[in-house]
Amino acid sequence: MKKTDIKNFVQILKDTYPDATCSLDFKTPFQMVVAVMLSAQCITKTISGCKKERGRLVFKDRFQKDFTVKNNCDYCYNVIYNTSPLMLLDQKQEIQELNPKTLRLHFTIEEADQVQRILDLYETVFIKGAKSIEVNEDFTRGHFKRGIK
Repeated sequence: MKKTDIKNFVQILKDTYPDATCSLDFKTPFQMVVAVMLSAQCITKTISGCKKERGRLVFKDRFQKDFTVKNNCDYCYNVIYNTSPLMLLDQKQEIQELNPKTLRLHFTIEEADQVQRILDLYETVFIKGAKSIEVNEDFTRGHFKRGIK
């Protein structure tokens, strides 16, 4: 777009929506940039209106899988969690070839029993040295095999 087209477009928006305000809270331009970068169009605000209360909700995707959404009202953004835990048990050799000093497991929305099962599985493979282990629940490898650029 040319600068004149942009100016015309902005003027049309101002004329069409004269009372429009920014729903993101900010005090400095830097806070505004960060808020815009983090904003994922708050699902709670879109569905039922913002109550400025942190919380969780669940929505279904087109495959009827439940996604947990954690909202952060301080900065008006959401974190949408994968329906399946990240599981790299079958990637032990590749992980060891990376020669990490430590392995960290990060839990977010898992229930206590699921956390314990995952800890037990990782202990069996990475500490007790099991070659392979069968996992009978849904999981993802995230970006591990696809790589991150």
